[in-house]
Amino acid sequence: MRYLTALAVLGLVLAVTVTAEATSIRDHPDYVPSSNLVLGTYYDGSQTPHNGAVGWVIADPFQLNLEYQSGIDNSNIDAFNAYNPDGWPLNFADNSYYFLQIDENGNLPIGIWDFYSSPMQQSYAPDSGEDWVQWTLSYWSHSGGYFQTILAGDILEEIPDDPYLRIQPTAGFRSFLGDGLANDVEIFNGGTVRCEVLGYAYTGSLGQGTTLQPKLVPEPMTMAGLLLGVGALGGYLRRRRV
Repeated sequence: MRYLTALAVLGLVLAVTVTAEATSIRDHPDYVPSSNLVLGTYYDGSQTPHNGAVGWVIADPFQLNLEYQSGIDNSNIDAFNAYNPDGWPLNFADNSYYFLQIDENGNLPIGIWDFYSSPMQQSYAPDSGEDWVQWTLSYWSHSGGYFQTILAGDILEEIPDDPYLRIQPTAGFRSFLGDGLANDVEIFNGGTVRCEVLGYAYTGSLGQGTTLQPKLVPEPMTMAGLLLGVGALGGYLRRRRV
């Protein structure tokens, strides 16, 4: 009986917490969850356009959301997530500029495209080329060999033959240096911004047509509710044992 009462307490705490949930990106009327990535043709660095690009081009438009976070106005996050000036359903309609590169040995470069310098230059993130960098998702210029990495990480084998591309730093979107390149709403000046995706899972081997499925972060207040609920349950049981 006492366990049923404890579960009732847990349910009450969760209900109150969820009811009091703070505003999140999921409350926006145009919210669309971050979507799958579908792989297209493989580039080996010699093809044009996108001279120098290596990896699978992303075949279809995709959605990649940023989370509300301190230091950034919610309106700027909304502008990024719900970017649809021409009625585009997803915020990365320029998918043909994005390429997934994988090397299980690691040491891949993490590019920073300084589009606004004169002349333009290719630079690299401080963690570029480290052994954990086993995959990157990067924007490649139409010509000229410049690229900007937006996601990077390592490969986890959570289940045999079921790899998972984990984003590092956790849920970290690597922004462009200024406005104009990423959907005309890039306002994050090259910083790492928290996004909705922890990583991407797929089955089998990579190839044209492979679908990468996003693993989304838990909603912040949902996670807080679980923690508070577990804490309340633990406190109740301790009191009952006294």
